[in-house]
Formats: sequence, structure tokens, C-alpha cells
Amino acid sequence: MPQNFDGSDIAWESDDDKFLNISNPDNLAEVSRIGTEGNTLPLPTSQEFRVWFRVAGFPRFSKLHRKINDMDFEPGDTLELEIQNNFRVSDFDGEKHVMLSTVTILGGENFFLGSVYVIVGSLCLIYAVLMTVKSCIPSWQRPAGRMKYFSWTGVGPTAG
Repeated sequence: MPQNFDGSDIAWESDDDKFLNISNPDNLAEVSRIGTEGNTLPLPTSQEFRVWFRVAGFPRFSKLHRKINDMDFEPGDTLELEIQNNFRVSDFDGEKHVMLSTVTILGGENFFLGSVYVIVGSLCLIYAVLMTVKSCIPSWQRPAGRMKYFSWTGVGPTAG
């Protein structure tokens, strides 16, 4: 595999946390790792394994396998990939596809969800700052427990 296909830093922190209870990584080499197709499966310490075992939230999902660094593709370029079938999906009518995508700090090509997160986060921050300022200025504070701030309409039990 070319050096530009980076398999490091693809697992989330939550993926790493699930595999912290591996008692002794040295003993993992003794465990049989022969897959359904006779190939050798990755160790639980590998990031590929951790990403594969991440629970998908929807029936149609994609999982990151590699990042392509420092390569610029032009229209018409050919990319050859060798794919191993480590995990069979035909038993449950699953399918595997190769997808090349551009990912930025706000997500993929669709910036809508990332933009919404930024906008909502900004509004929450502005509201938090306003409420902090309001609570720090004494003339803007309402004294708690003052009866003149309650509205009495005569509804409810009366004394008498």
C-alpha cells in the first residue's frame, strides 16, 4: 500500500475506550485470528479493527479505512486498490463499496450540518454571555421571593 494511504488516527477516542480492557497485548499473538476466508484478521489493538467494530447508527453506513494524504487527483486519473474480504457481508445481504470523499473540519462536501452546529453553538454562547452579564449587574437582577412580583387573580382556595 502506498505511503500516502494513512491508516493511523482513524479511530475515535470512544473506539479506543472500548478496547482499554485488553489485559495483555503480548498474549494476543497466541489467539487464532484466521478469518472466514482463511486470511489473518487484524489485532484488536489496530485502528482498522476498532473502526470496523464501531456500531453504526443507520442501516446504510460508511466507515473510514484510510486517509489519502498529499495526493492531488485530476479528472481521468486511475486509482488501483487491492481489497481483502476480511468480513463477509453476504450472509445478511450486505454490500461493500469504495468511496472517495473530501472531508473538511465541518464535515464532507455537504456543509449544511457543520454550519448548523456552528450557528447553534454560537447562539448558545451568545445567550450564555448575556445571561452571565445579566446576573453580574445588580440593577438587572430581580429580587427573589418578593410578593409584589406575583400576580394574584383570586383563583384557588380562599380563607374565610
